[in-house]
Amino acid sequence: MKTTALFIFTIALSATAYADDTQQRMDQSKEVTKAFMTELKVSLKRP
Repeated sequence: MKTTALFIFTIALSATAYADDTQQRMDQSKEVTKAFMTELKVSLKRP
């Protein structure tokens, strides 16, 4: 599961890095980050 979390984190970083200053991009970055944090919490709960 750590691989999946790392993959999602990489996507989140990429999305943030390439985001311009429009509100739509900001919202997308927030959604990706929120999804990553959720995935991370889930993967940490697993043995």
